[in-house]
Amino acid sequence: MQKMNFYEEVGDLRKLLNPDKFKSYMLESPLGQIFNIKDEPYELFCENMCENAVSWILFTLLSADYSLDNIIVHEGSFNNYHHIWASIDDYYVDLTLPQFLYDCPDLSITKKDEVEKDGLYYSAIKVNAEEWAIEKFSGLMNQK
Repeated sequence: MQKMNFYEEVGDLRKLLNPDKFKSYMLESPLGQIFNIKDEPYELFCENMCENAVSWILFTLLSADYSLDNIIVHEGSFNNYHHIWASIDDYYVDLTLPQFLYDCPDLSITKKDEVEKDGLYYSAIKVNAEEWAIEKFSGLMNQK
């Protein structure tokens, strides 16, 4: 498994974590039917999808043979609204930010220090991505 050199691979990451692929995955998956997910404009589609988005990011990176070693999952708030997002090295990676800011890109990749100074992101819990994935998916695996 390769460790991502985020600074060199941000372009590849943008292609890999394409919001249209995330949306298609959610619409076509059993989750889409269970949660009655609708094909709406992205800023409406991604409402309350942050946990699914982070799970999809981790799954997609693992499927592309990337290591999760330098990825942290954050749970906290954005502008006082509950939120979950990921960070890779010095960047926040957020597929659901448009639910809060309609004029931002569907995939937001921003330097942590640039967004932390405005106080919109507040990280109450920080967990290693591998630990987070094990915690989230172990319950699913045990239900079989």
